[in-house]
Formats: sequence, C-alpha cells, structure tokens
Amino acid sequence: MGQGTFEAKFIPLSLNDSVEKIYVLRDKVGPKIDKLEYLVLPNYINRLKPLKILIPFLLAKYAKRYKCSFIIGYHIVPHAFFAFFASLISGIPFACAQTGIYIQRKSKNIIFGAFVKWVFRKVLFINVPGQMSKDYWIKFGVDPNKINILHSTIDTNRFSYNNSEKEFDFIILSRLSEEKRIEHLLKIFYELKNEGYRFTVCIAGDGPRSEYLKGLTEELAIGDIVSFVGFVDNTEEWFNKSKIFLLSSQSEGFPTALMQAMACELICVSTNVGNISDTIVNGENGFLVSYGDWKTYKEKLVDLLSNYGTDKMQIISKQARISIEQKHSHQFAVREWCYVFDKYFAVCS
Repeated sequence: MGQGTFEAKFIPLSLNDSVEKIYVLRDKVGPKIDKLEYLVLPNYINRLKPLKILIPFLLAKYAKRYKCSFIIGYHIVPHAFFAFFASLISGIPFACAQTGIYIQRKSKNIIFGAFVKWVFRKVLFINVPGQMSKDYWIKFGVDPNKINILHSTIDTNRFSYNNSEKEFDFIILSRLSEEKRIEHLLKIFYELKNEGYRFTVCIAGDGPRSEYLKGLTEELAIGDIVSFVGFVDNTEEWFNKSKIFLLSSQSEGFPTALMQAMACELICVSTNVGNISDTIVNGENGFLVSYGDWKTYKEKLVDLLSNYGTDKMQIISKQARISIEQKHSHQFAVREWCYVFDKYFAVCS
C-alpha cells in the first residue's frame, strides 16, 4: 500500500475512540500515525517470496500476543487470504478491505472464485470502495450484512483550495502504470497542440511506465507543454498549482488522488470506471467519460479550456469539495467505523 493511500486507510481508524491500538505487519515501517505500531517482517521473508507462506503464522502469533479483537487484510489478494488463515490458526475473527476492482475480475475464474467464496463465508465483514462493488459481491453470493461501503478517505483540512497562481491547466497525479492509460491523454494533448490550443500539463508520479510515457512525449514533440515532476509528497500544493485534474484509467476502485483533487476544488474529468460514479455526478461536481471514448474526452478538454473560470465551472468546483466532505473525509470514515464496530462488536468480543 503506497504512501497517501496508507494514511487514508489508517488515520480514520486511529481517530476512533473504540480503537486502543493498531498493529500493522508490513515489510517496512511506514508513516507515523497515532495508536499505530509497525511489526516489520523478518528480512528472510522479504528476500524470498516463497517464504511469504509464513505470514499467516506471524499474523496469528502477534494477534494472540496483543489480544487483538480482529485481524484485517487490506488488498484481498493476498492479504485477505493471509488474514483468513491467521484466523483459522488463532481463532480470532478476520475482516478484509477491497481496494481496487482487480479482485472482482479475478473472482470470475471458477476455481479461484470458489476459494474466494469459501473465504468470504468465514469473514466477519468486508469493506468495499462503493456501491458497484457491493452489488457485485451480493450477486456473487456474499451476505449483504457483511458488506460495508467504507473506503479510503482524506484530510479535507490539508486538501483544500488556496488562491495559488495556476501554473498548469491540467494535472495528472497517478502511479504511472499500464491500467492508468495515460498514453491516451498524451495523444489528445498532441492533437490539441497541433490544433492551436495553448495549455500546460503536469504529470506527477512514478511507476513502471514512466520511461515509456516520457519517450512517447518526446516522440509526439509535446515536451514543451508536458512536465514530468516525479513522485511528490506535497500533493496538495501541486493540485493548487493546477486548474483541471485528469484521470484516464481503465480500472479503478475509487482513487485517493481524485478525492484530493476534488477537495482542492479542481474541475475533474474521469473515465467512468469502478465506483467513481458513486461520487462524481456528470456535469454537477465533475465530468465522466466512458472508457475508450477518447473523442468525447478530447471534446470535454476543449470545452474546459474555453470555459474554465465561468460561473458554471466555479459551482462545479465548489460542489466537488462538498461531495468529498460529505462522503470521503476522515470525519465521515470515523463515523462509519463507529457503525462497523457497533454492528460487529458482539461478534468481536
């Protein structure tokens, strides 16, 4: 779990009065969070992947040592399975949290899907990123009473609008990986530049496709308008330097970067994938485009370049932030965790 996403999961949990301590078994120490203690995996497990089979035994050992109420696995593959086997060993209930939607595609495999059903029959509860995912698991056969819509949330005090000078018309803040499909946006930028539109683009992030995307930028001769700034910690500052946030993913749960951008009152344009339509209402607090419809995506960018700053766009920006405050703030997640604890506490105890 990367930086930013990790805090989005664990800060709201730590803020809950019902939580005394959180122990996180991980390959390395992460960000400092109140009530959270890291249990770092031994070096031999980090070096030799086959030895990860030992992780459930370590989970069970620590869960019993620290008298944990339940074990939770973030990312269903493989961590929910580790939590499941640790629960069998320790007798302590386990829960899991879905992040992306890869697990939904994977579970359509007959053999793997049967294993997932077995695990989910034993799970205490499952947190999912949105209604689409909840509907999928209900249809899959999971007890609806086990499913909670509770995903990453953000600090809306940190991520907020400030009146910074705008250096970029568009910003893409993302892991630079294949499923993000950023190459399609680069091709749109190429077309817009050749049609005479003037604009600038910031691409923040790194990943396995970084060199490919930089090479494509050079090939398209758009290096004068596209800036790659690499991984950034102070994401709120980069959002506030920009006007419009772009997401072109083929697959998403509900991305943290989109929440952050909306909280900073950027106009957001996203492909309509995963659970994003739970929050973005097209034309009201952002814009949705069907994945693969790059002609419409380009038309939307042309419209925004012409109309950014109008009264209508300012209303959309304000509504974007309100949407995040209502359903994706840390305060919202603290309330939802209270509901989860009230719902399952008798089982946990």
